[in-house]
Amino acid sequence: MNDLKAEYTRIWKENSMSLRKCCLAQMREDREEAEDIVLEVFSLLWNKMITDGAPANAKVWLYATLKRVMKQHTAK
Repeated sequence: MNDLKAEYTRIWKENSMSLRKCCLAQMREDREEAEDIVLEVFSLLWNKMITDGAPANAKVWLYATLKRVMKQHTAK
């Protein structure tokens, strides 16, 4: 479990800022909603890592998931 947490933390540190910036630009500067979306994406990542392990290319997975989650939020 510690290896899983370490890998998750590494992915978070490497990608969270760029995901926030991308999301914030798409969400028209709505910081609260952008933060919620990014947290949701990382929650989905954690769940995936628990069941399937880390994605082969975490950055690609994160951005694809971000796009899907943003679309769901804007459809509400």
